[in-house]
Formats: sequence, C-alpha cells, structure tokens
Amino acid sequence: MAQRKLLQLQRHHQGQEPFVYADFRFDEHGLTTVGSPSGTEWAECLDHLMHVEENVHFWIGDLLLYGESRWGEMSVQQMIEATGYDDKTLGVFKWVAAQVDISRRRVNLTFSHHQAVAGLPMDQQELILTRAEGEGWTTKTVRHEVNCLACESERPAGPPILSGLHHGDCREVMATLPDESIDLLLTDPPTGGPEALRVVDDVLRCAITKLKPNSHAYIFVPTWEMFAEIAPLVERYFDLRNALLWVKNPPEVGEGSYAGLQGVILFAHKGRRHLNGGRDGNVLYFDPVPAPRHPQETPVALLRYLIEKSTLGKEVVLDPFMGSGSTCVAARDAGRRYVGMETDRQWYEEGQRRLAPVAGA
Repeated sequence: MAQRKLLQLQRHHQGQEPFVYADFRFDEHGLTTVGSPSGTEWAECLDHLMHVEENVHFWIGDLLLYGESRWGEMSVQQMIEATGYDDKTLGVFKWVAAQVDISRRRVNLTFSHHQAVAGLPMDQQELILTRAEGEGWTTKTVRHEVNCLACESERPAGPPILSGLHHGDCREVMATLPDESIDLLLTDPPTGGPEALRVVDDVLRCAITKLKPNSHAYIFVPTWEMFAEIAPLVERYFDLRNALLWVKNPPEVGEGSYAGLQGVILFAHKGRRHLNGGRDGNVLYFDPVPAPRHPQETPVALLRYLIEKSTLGKEVVLDPFMGSGSTCVAARDAGRRYVGMETDRQWYEEGQRRLAPVAGA
C-alpha cells in the first residue's frame, strides 16, 4: 500500500495525476484538504506519511545498490551529482541498506533503529533487532546496547581463575593473581586510622593491574569521616564516576549522633564499561543485615545487585576484604566466580562455611 501511494505521489510530481490520500491533497506547494476530512482520516494520513518516511530511506538505499550493480558505482555517482541531492545522506541510506539485509529488517522498527546496528555482524544485528522489537526499545536504547557490545569486545578473556577463598594478607595474595584476570572489584575496606588507609592504598594500586581493561570497581566507604580520605585514593588509580547512596531501612542507630540512614559506595572505572540493563538512579534502597555476623557485613541482595549491573555470567569478582564472605556469596548466587581474601582466620572460616557446597546439590 505504501509503495503504491509513493508511486502515485511521484506521478503527481511529474504532472501525470494528482495525489490524494484520505481526503488530503499533496502537491509541490504543500497539503490541502479535499472536502472535510474526519479525525480518523486525519490520523490515518499522518500514520501513512510516517510509514512512508521510514520506508523511503530503505527504498532509496536499495535503489542505489541496484543502480551500482547495473551501471557501476562511478555512473551512479554521476547520476546523483546531476540531481543535486546530498551525496552524504544518500550514502548513509545505501550503506544501511547494504549492511542490513531485507530479511532482517523489522517493519515495527524505524530506519534509525536499523542504522544503529548496521555496523554489527549479522548475528548481533539479529539479536538486538529481535529484542528491540519484542521489548519496544527506543533508538537510544539500541545505541546503548551496541556500545555495550563494543566495550565487551575490547575486554580480553583473561587467564582462567577458579572461585576460591584465601586466608592471609590480601596484598600478598593479590600479588599472586595473574594481571588482567579480574572483572570486578567489589569491597568494603576496614576502618582504623592511617594504617588502614595505607593498606587500602596498597590494595587499590595492585587491584588496578589485576582488573581487565574496561572494568568496574565499587568501594564502600565505612563512615562519612572516611569519605574525604578514601575518595582521593580511588581517584589516584581509577576513574571515579559517581557516589552511590545506600539508604538503609531500618536505620543503624548511632549513640550520640543521628541514626545511620545511609551508606556511600564509590563507583569507578578502569577504562570504560556500560552497566547492564537500564540506567538506574544512584540512590539504592536495601535493608541492612538484621543479625550481622561481621561488624561491616553488607546485605547479599545489595552486593548481588551491583555484581549483576557490572558483570556477565562466569566473570570473576574480587573482594580483598571479604569479612564473612558476603560478596563471594552474592557472586556465587549470581552465577559469577569469586576470589575472596581475609586476614582474620575467624572470618575466613565463617566464609568457608557459608560457601561450602550444599549436600545433594
């Protein structure tokens, strides 16, 4: 229907016959009414024009490809120059038509959707277009997914690492890990004055070499007082992108001060990697652990949320200050591998118990 109407419009432009659609007349000067179109006819005409606009880009691209196959690229280029049309715009139409085969084009998606995936291999085009059509993605969402694929392709596979817990000084244990073998750093450093800060500095200096290119890091800030001390350390080695606010409910009651309603998580990059899923806000609502095993124990639900936003299945999560192993539990539950380290044997053994294989599983 749209192709037939377009041909009618072309014939009208050549002076062969008028072009009328749903009681609207189209000519070189604009659009006028024929009679008194109803609201339904008005909406039908608008819908038709929008479909024609989307389809015509592909039609022009396909036509240019046919011309090149028939008369050669140079001849077609001369024809285009004679028309005075914008060669750059027509080149985009032709490129997208050549990259996205007719069999993969989706009638429910715009030309811009297809243009966004045109540079991908056929299997990836098919994957993204199928999801875009099924889930109602905007062009912006499609571009985001294409960028995610580009970032993932730049991340090396890295040497194989088995999930495991390690007892000892995390600085010494981390030194034994292969460089660029870790996909995510997620940890809650200890408090305790200048010595604790020196340990954090040493850990971050080593961690940046163990993380793969284009990876994320989440560093919990134990107290507001330490924010100004830890943030500069993170910026020394990583690209600090944001500070996430963890809102706790119920709050942690502090003696002689306001209730502890919030926690801060520094979000940093090594290189550039997109988050999985939609773009969420930087305020996170998670209940604290009701009966914590460890003084700084973080809820597994919050840790799993962060892990799933920043990694894919089977990737490796590192926690140099694992405490009782909550990060490793969250990684396991999310289908990721993990490397946990703890210097206190009591907490190390507690982590082992929590991560021991379940009988019969």
